[in-house]
Amino acid sequence: IEMIDTDEIFNSEGVRYLGNGIYTSTAISEYYWSREDIQSSAFSNLRDYIFKWSNCLSATTDDERYTFRKFKQNGKTYGAATSVARVVIGWSSANDFPILNRDECVRRAKENKELLEMGLITQSKYDKDLKWIKRILDCI
Repeated sequence: IEMIDTDEIFNSEGVRYLGNGIYTSTAISEYYWSREDIQSSAFSNLRDYIFKWSNCLSATTDDERYTFRKFKQNGKTYGAATSVARVVIGWSSANDFPILNRDECVRRAKENKELLEMGLITQSKYDKDLKWIKRILDCI
């Protein structure tokens, strides 16, 4: 018998930021929905969350992964699907600059300034990253 903390599953529902541009979305439904429908719901929630920035940033997901769990609570069967994806700026993942939260943007800007001063990154790399950081901070 596997013990499952159902409170933990229900508390994880919604979209969360994990760090370095990685977001997770969990959707829970009674199990009469198909596994694919619940996974699709988790991914749709993530997409809706991402596109809230669409007026000032275009965003796309990279490296999407899914997990699925089936569990029972109070005599009902539920399915919980989690979608995990890295979110980057642009219409393709080729840009590879993640959409960070405010704290990470500030930290990244400070780190890049130190790296530039030590000569470990070029001025053009610093300027490019700083441009994206400013755009993100203007949107969030």
